[in-house]
Amino acid sequence: MQIYSYRLHFGLVEDRDGALNHTSAYKPMNIMNKTEKISGKATELYSKVAPLAMSISCLRENNNYPYKTSGRHVWYLISHNGRTTAFMPVEELDTGKYKIDNYYASETEGREKQLNRLLEDVLSDYKRTGVIYAIVQTRDLRVFASHGFTVSKEWKRYLKMVMGEENKRE
Repeated sequence: MQIYSYRLHFGLVEDRDGALNHTSAYKPMNIMNKTEKISGKATELYSKVAPLAMSISCLRENNNYPYKTSGRHVWYLISHNGRTTAFMPVEELDTGKYKIDNYYASETEGREKQLNRLLEDVLSDYKRTGVIYAIVQTRDLRVFASHGFTVSKEWKRYLKMVMGEENKRE
């Protein structure tokens, strides 16, 4: 599946008389050309995620809380032109229990489309293996709900959502 954004393109065009005229047109641009899955302790994870995860905008979105990883994590990444634009770590809690937390998707690169793509990849790997919890920013409720997650607990800025057998409201 190709996801496109439109970026205004400026250029010169030759008309019938041979004169050059300025023009502008919207050209489609593929904003998500690669997704990948990386172990939480893989050395390449740091080089792919750190430039984004350590950026001020990314940390601010996470309420200045640092991103964590371990051998129990698997990271799903979206990159464009060799630059990571979104990520979603999944942590194995116990056998058959998994947690999505501290994800990031860029506003300027199509946030909802990126989250949908990451969730599709995560759910294709984990949906049938047990219970999946997600700590979700309130603005992303609709995206996660569209994939079958239900709210089990509400906080001011976040929601705890669940998919699987334990979807009881706390």
